[in-house]
Amino acid sequence: YNLKLDMTIKILLGGFTLVMLSTLAPSEKVFQYPFIALLLAAIPLAFYNNIDAIRRGNLTAAVHMAAIGIFLAGTIILMMQQLLPGFPSNAFTDNAYNAGLIIQSLLLSLSLATQYNQIKQEKEDAQRQAIDNLVKSEKIKDDLLANVSHELRTPLFGINGLAETALAEFRSNTKNPVLISQNLELIQASGDRLSKLVNDLLDFSSAKEEAAYIKFRPVDLNSIATLVIAICKPLVGEKNLDLRVEIDPDLPLVAGDEDRLQQILVNLTSNAIKFTYSGEVVISAELTSDYNVTIKVRDTGIGIHRTDHDTIFKTFEKLPSQHLNASGIGLGLPLAKSMVELHRSELRVESELDLGSTFSFDLRVSLDQTRAVQPTNIHKQMIRRADYIEQANKEPETPKLRSEQDVTILVVDDDEINRVVMGQQLDEYNVIKCSNGLDALTVVDGQKPDLILLDLMMPGLNGYEVCQKLRQKYSQIELPIILVTAKNHLEDLTQGFKTGANDYLAKPFHNEELRSRVENQLRLSLLHRVNEDNLRMRSQIESYAKADSELRSSRFRLQQVLESINAGFIAFELPGKIFSLNQRAAELLGTDRESVLDKDIHTLFSDSEVNTEILHALENWEDGEDDEGHQEDLPNHAASRSVSIEIAYPYSSATKASAKTIMFNSKLNLFGSDEGTGVLFLEDTEPLKSLANSKVVNDTVELVSFLGQAQQNIRRIGTRLSVLTPSEITSHPALLDKLTGIEHLINFIDEQLPSVSSEGEYRQQLITLMRSALHTWEVTTQKSKIELAEESNIWAVSIDDGRLRTRTFDRYLRIEQLPKIPRWREVVRTAYFVLSNPAIEPETRLSLESELEKTKSILKKAAIS
Repeated sequence: YNLKLDMTIKILLGGFTLVMLSTLAPSEKVFQYPFIALLLAAIPLAFYNNIDAIRRGNLTAAVHMAAIGIFLAGTIILMMQQLLPGFPSNAFTDNAYNAGLIIQSLLLSLSLATQYNQIKQEKEDAQRQAIDNLVKSEKIKDDLLANVSHELRTPLFGINGLAETALAEFRSNTKNPVLISQNLELIQASGDRLSKLVNDLLDFSSAKEEAAYIKFRPVDLNSIATLVIAICKPLVGEKNLDLRVEIDPDLPLVAGDEDRLQQILVNLTSNAIKFTYSGEVVISAELTSDYNVTIKVRDTGIGIHRTDHDTIFKTFEKLPSQHLNASGIGLGLPLAKSMVELHRSELRVESELDLGSTFSFDLRVSLDQTRAVQPTNIHKQMIRRADYIEQANKEPETPKLRSEQDVTILVVDDDEINRVVMGQQLDEYNVIKCSNGLDALTVVDGQKPDLILLDLMMPGLNGYEVCQKLRQKYSQIELPIILVTAKNHLEDLTQGFKTGANDYLAKPFHNEELRSRVENQLRLSLLHRVNEDNLRMRSQIESYAKADSELRSSRFRLQQVLESINAGFIAFELPGKIFSLNQRAAELLGTDRESVLDKDIHTLFSDSEVNTEILHALENWEDGEDDEGHQEDLPNHAASRSVSIEIAYPYSSATKASAKTIMFNSKLNLFGSDEGTGVLFLEDTEPLKSLANSKVVNDTVELVSFLGQAQQNIRRIGTRLSVLTPSEITSHPALLDKLTGIEHLINFIDEQLPSVSSEGEYRQQLITLMRSALHTWEVTTQKSKIELAEESNIWAVSIDDGRLRTRTFDRYLRIEQLPKIPRWREVVRTAYFVLSNPAIEPETRLSLESELEKTKSILKKAAIS
């Protein structure tokens, strides 16, 4: 704004007004010459004004200046045409004035429209800025309310909890006076904390309105700093932090308000302690000139980024860094800054991230150097508060474990009073206390508790971050976590549950509510553990069933081999129960198979001395002894003997005294107790030569024994490999060579023996694919095969004896039950149905897809369509 230019324009406008009035005179010359003079004066002024506006960035002034220029050109042509008789007269000169007037109107309209749009845009920007300011103000208000509510609820929770415990103790028969006295002291300390919070709010309000009354008088900085260190020392807690004063006792007194200066130093020092976890916090002062003293509060804390130096002095604002998630409402530094400014000084900050911070300000040297000796009232108040906090910190952090306590609860809260209250309310449990998130993680690594009570707003790692780190190692079942917080807004609770919390408890809470939630979580955790034990037992039962199936399959294959020989054989298991025999054996015994199955092997032999040897061998085998009656372990070999025996004929008359007996040549194979099976080969003595001298039978018997032992060894190797760990292989290098030898054996068998028929490979692969699909379904959905059959609509589900069954589905899970013409399309459709679930783990999905591709390849190779 140019005042002189504005005054000149107003004078010209006044002159033009007078000229317009003079047009009422009869003579035209009365107003013509003054009008021309004013016009000649206004033209350069208008150009100057527009040029100045263009220079200041107003582009519409250029349009305005062009309009004036064109109108002025038309006016000059008109005047020259009237004043100069010889001036050319043509269409241009005759219409110059009118054309200039029209063009000026158009340009001025364009300028006006441009200015209107500009003003409209500025108005919209102003409205948008106002809305942004309102949103920001609303956020500041919400943050203030959240912080103030947290700071108010924390001591209120302490007061309520301590009072409740003290009253319960007083009403009980024990009446522990030490506990009651300690709780009353902590209640008073919490009250002092509330008073300080209210005083901070009132002080900030008065400082903001510049209504605070500063009483300047001589102040001893060394005395004030020493008192501040004593007041703030309890705030250190368990930190490895050194508080120090570096002020010369003979430093000249400064002029200031002693109470306000103490409050400034308390705010700066407590702020430094809050964000410094090791190192030192130093209050220093030095004389920088004859009339000026510089006071500094220096720390070795986490530091402040340069871009945040202005933010920290804004009201109710906290830095977003995860390291600055400390208690408070964001008034400490703004209040200190306001009080420093009331001392006609400036609060400065020098800080770099991770390099500590230094806050400093200057004070004038007092003209009066008389030192006072009486402390002010605020000294006594702050010292008393410090004593209460010091007493609270004497509470043992980790109580001695009691043998009768089986449940351990970890309480994590940065407020000592909160830890004391929750520890007293849960005194029947083994309670371990931590003041910050890092200590809590260390405790959990050393000893996993049964439950954690976790505060959200803590310095360093906040509750959300601690919960996230714990969930990386422990599930909600393994380690329940209850969030204890004054932040009970929906978004806070939602974030807490997203990080893996099991439950939450809003401060302040009652003793019954705390105990109820703790007991519920402990009960749920116990039920989950019982369920996991049941699942493990189910898995073991399934493994036993699988082993039983393999055993039956092994016996089936053994019977197929032995049916091909001419000698009769009888297979039995401990303690002598017959489970298989071939047709030749039934013929030799003169009976059918069903009459002999499930009978005792001893019932075959007559009461004759001829059978003494074989009966003695069977008795020792059943007792786990050798022929001499000594205990033996036969897991790796089988006992074999050729003997003559006497058997009742037919077998149905074995119990009769007049039963006919027949002599047989026999060979007995008894496998070790691990296998628990035996085989008796029979051949009559009359039509054939002795079985003992028959090379064919002997070779067959040896081969059967060898195959049985080989199958047993394969099963034993599979059992050991299922529990073998990489560390065991590393510690036994020779074991790796032996395992490599197994691979060579398998390759030799594949090369030398005929390959499995495509039909057998195809049938086995269908079983493998079906089992893989069922396994994927169970681990992904936690549902059974019955639900798979129902939801896929591929397999029928029937009811038998009041239970749902999937008989057709089950036939595709075992090779011996697989139909002669299997429905491979249903098996493939089942695999595709299971794969349609997007929740399948990548590794599990890859395994099922691999089996599916292998099945499709075998189907193509077998030309099945």
